[in-house]
Amino acid sequence: MSKHQKCSIFYILFVSSGLSSISANNREYHFVNMKKTWVDVQSYCREKFIDLATINNADDNQKLLSLSQNNVWIGLYREPWTLWSDNSNSTFNNWDDKQPNNNPAQQECGSLLAATGKWHDSQCETLYTFFCLKCPAFPQEPKEAAGWGG
Repeated sequence: MSKHQKCSIFYILFVSSGLSSISANNREYHFVNMKKTWVDVQSYCREKFIDLATINNADDNQKLLSLSQNNVWIGLYREPWTLWSDNSNSTFNNWDDKQPNNNPAQQECGSLLAATGKWHDSQCETLYTFFCLKCPAFPQEPKEAAGWGG
């Protein structure tokens, strides 16, 4: 079972210090209001969260779009555009018309465009804000009460 499948379902939204979160469909997404390259974003997300955001349906896509007014990095990477950064399968897609087009032959990273809500392939060196993925914390299992000896 992947790390992502172990997440629970709930919805929350909070904003503080340039970091926003929204939880949906077993995942907690964090918007990070810093501009970085795709490779730097991947490292940042893996260090501080789990990985770049994965989008599994139109509802997830819309929720992420609602947190950003700018283009953002998502976890898709070229070849063959069927896997996310965390190696999970991409079964949903939201590509814009004529995308991905790899024009000018250097667009290998996936982005979510704020103006349309559609995905584009972009040059990985472009500086965009981004979404990271983190499973919400689970409550710990209750510990057995210590017995009193008699």
